Amino acid sequence: MTQIKNIHTNELKELQRKNDCYIIDAREPDEYISGHIPGAYNIPLGTISLDTLAHMQEKNMVFYCQSGLRSLKCSQKAADLLKTDVYNLDGGFTEWKKLGNKVYAHGLWFPNHTTSTYYCW
Repeated sequence: MTQIKNIHTNELKELQRKNDCYIIDAREPDEYISGHIPGAYNIPLGTISLDTLAHMQEKNMVFYCQSGLRSLKCSQKAADLLKTDVYNLDGGFTEWKKLGNKVYAHGLWFPNHTTSTYYCW
């Protein structure tokens, strides 16, 4: 039986550090463009399918959205389609930003909210 495991931002950062995950942003493209977790792929809830996920099966899949609700639906759909365990980011992008983690926004400077440092990727 497949499982959806909720993880905290620190656990996601550890998976990123190990290069052991695909981060999937389940929000709509306009939300993704306005800011997302560095390295995330934008695959909105309505487009989750075997075709969109098949090439990502060799690593852990971590889904997130703004608050964690859409990504939970995506996680369930992915787990059912792929017959594998997947992860859902607790608190979503809101929690990621609240904790001062890096954010990528296309062509924009975006602050790390815990310091006065600005990042641009």
